[in-house]
Amino acid sequence: MLYEMIQSLVKRHSHGRTMIGIDKLGGSGKTSLAQRIHGNLLTGARQTVLIHLDDHIVPSCYRYDTGRPQWQEYYKLQWDVGA
Repeated sequence: MLYEMIQSLVKRHSHGRTMIGIDKLGGSGKTSLAQRIHGNLLTGARQTVLIHLDDHIVPSCYRYDTGRPQWQEYYKLQWDVGA
């Protein structure tokens, strides 16, 4: 069933690009599902890129106890996106 859902999404986009986002609580299997989609379901169908948002979180030692308000530390210092 998952394969059919992914293929349906891919076919709906005439521009040739499809972005699939997976969001859920920690430990719920997001990485396993993403790897399955990336490695098995779309292999050969089109080029795929797997991006983990966790790879872009700034270590907590650089974003907490900075002297800024706590909301700024959380919202403005959390992501390393090169902006």
